[in-house]
Amino acid sequence: MDSKHLVERFGEALQNRASSAVEVMIACRKLLEAKQLKKRYPTAWLYGNWVAHPKLDRDKAAIEILKVINRHVARTLRSTSDHGVFEQEAAHLLSMNSLRSELISICDEFAIRRDRITDQNAYLELRNKLLHDIRESSIKPNNKVILDMHAEHPNSKWVVAGLRITNRPIPDLPPRPDLYLVIDIQDVSKLNQTPKGSFHLVIQ
Repeated sequence: MDSKHLVERFGEALQNRASSAVEVMIACRKLLEAKQLKKRYPTAWLYGNWVAHPKLDRDKAAIEILKVINRHVARTLRSTSDHGVFEQEAAHLLSMNSLRSELISICDEFAIRRDRITDQNAYLELRNKLLHDIRESSIKPNNKVILDMHAEHPNSKWVVAGLRITNRPIPDLPPRPDLYLVIDIQDVSKLNQTPKGSFHLVIQ
């Protein structure tokens, strides 16, 4: 498929308010891949992959997000109750502001109408669709990544073991109306066991 067609497909998906977030972001990802722009727009590339796969464990942009969170954990966390700082940083960790900025830049680069991104209500609708579409999907590091993250902060008691968006932060309880960002953490002395702690942050 030639790049002109990919530009048109992304533009059509973006302008059609009936298009799902999956369609928009996969069209975006294919365009970035064809134009070799993954590094220039890492957040758009991340979400383009996230909507297409139930578990991301090798995507570089996804793993980098985990590493950023893990650095934050190593610097601030002393117990699983120290969660206030994460609530303040939830939007930053999801990089939704970065995603919006990158989508605007992509539209400008390829002369695509960006009304659905610049209009606040239209963008919030797209954003909410995206969050629902990746609900229950996860960014989960493999053992090598976990060991690498621990090696960066050998004095930290905890290491990030996964990230997901869900309306069931506690699996045994019924779904809730809000979506939550769930960050799983693991005691580094028990890396071969199931993660024992997590933070449940309401996504605004």
